[in-house]
Amino acid sequence: MADTHDGRHEMARKRVLYDLPGTAQVDVRRGIPYAATDAGELTFDVYRPSHPVGLLPVVVFVTGVSDIGAREQLGCRINEMEAYISWGRLVAASGMAAVTYTTDADPAANGLALLSYLRSAGGALGLDTNRLGMWAGSGNVLKALDLVHHERTSIRSAVFCYGLMRPLDLPAEVPLLVVRAGRDETPGFNESIDLFVAAALQRNLALTLINHSSGRHAFDLQDDSAATRAVVAEILRFLATHLSADPQGGASR
Repeated sequence: MADTHDGRHEMARKRVLYDLPGTAQVDVRRGIPYAATDAGELTFDVYRPSHPVGLLPVVVFVTGVSDIGAREQLGCRINEMEAYISWGRLVAASGMAAVTYTTDADPAANGLALLSYLRSAGGALGLDTNRLGMWAGSGNVLKALDLVHHERTSIRSAVFCYGLMRPLDLPAEVPLLVVRAGRDETPGFNESIDLFVAAALQRNLALTLINHSSGRHAFDLQDDSAATRAVVAEILRFLATHLSADPQGGASR
């Protein structure tokens, strides 16, 4: 059911059930163009700490579905969902930058176009695209896997949450965090995660698995528990740890 106040579906109004000091004070810049299409400009939003020092590592929240369908079903674009807004603020409060973006009918091409734009112009926004991570959840995970596969030399870490997955030839040196919701009833999702993890371990990839045994699908938005908060905190720690060093392995800037 849509919200009668702002037109968004109930799911689009759910925030992450975890908070950090400073999330309300982060710097948010919205609507930065990254590509032009026949339907108009595609844009992205950047979330940064309120007082950043030097260039910031950046986490891209991958969108694998079209905003055309999202607006019909959710009443808003994907990056206008409170889930993405609150995740962006959490990443910024953790000392990194977060990027969310709009899509048209071709989310796969949009993701590649965004990464290309960030590599060319990210420095002017205070972003260090040599320290680039990804986060994807649910049905967006397959597109994120494709991006990690395609951009294998530039991705420093990736987080895949309760999503549909498939075994893929991913770079062995990229740290991956797979988060499984033990009570996820979405058909095929956990089975696909289990197959991905088994294949990744067979290849000895740099894989970390978190199994939130009591978690439902989208537990970060739906299951208000100590276990949920611990998993969200661990995701943020994972990203901060693997994006904190510069490409030469030195201290963070």
